[in-house]
Formats: sequence, C-alpha cells, structure tokens
Amino acid sequence: MKKFTPLLMLILSLLFLTSCNSTQALSPTQNKTLHNLTRPAEKKEAGIMQRSLDDWLEKDWTPTVEKNAAIKKINENKERNFTLQEYVDKVAAYAGDDNETTNTSHSEEMNVLPAIGAH
Repeated sequence: MKKFTPLLMLILSLLFLTSCNSTQALSPTQNKTLHNLTRPAEKKEAGIMQRSLDDWLEKDWTPTVEKNAAIKKINENKERNFTLQEYVDKVAAYAGDDNETTNTSHSEEMNVLPAIGAH
C-alpha cells in the first residue's frame, strides 16, 4: 500500500487540476455574468494634466529646443536610438534660452529660503 500512495496522490492531483482547468464557468472571458457587471473600459479623453503637458510641449518646449542647430540635426535622423545625453542637451538648450517658463521660475526665491535642519 505504501508503494501506491505516491502514485495515487499523483493521479488525484492531476485529476483535480485538469478538472478545474476545463470548467467553462471559471474562464473570465466566457463568463457572461462577469461581463454584465464589469464593462470594458471606454476610452476617455486626456485629463487636464496630460492636456497641459501636451500644450507645453507643443508651444514652448519643441519650438525652443528646435532653434538649436545641433539638436535639429540630431532630430533629422529618425533611425537613431534615444540617449540620455540627447535629453540633457535639449534641457540645456531649453534652460539657456529665454523662454516662457524662465520668468515664472521660483528658483531664486527658493534659494534664499533657510534650509531645514541646517546649523
């Protein structure tokens, strides 16, 4: 009897696992009640933050960065791989130019604030 115990356990576990897998009611794609309760997600419009970012990219970032001749030359090659240095170069070009967000930056005000925990 002890010889057959592992074999019996194997057969029972295979029977149990295959029977659960073949039950149609467990598959969420075929469960009609589940589909009635949870409808597929409808495509929503972009939120205010996404619209604001898209607007900033289109009206401020891209025109400012495209003024730089080196960046314009890099952007002409559509087959290139993106590199972090390319992004750093764009940030430097954007920060170096007088743009819309330069006037609204509060970096000077933040630099004069006392540091918390400084002695």
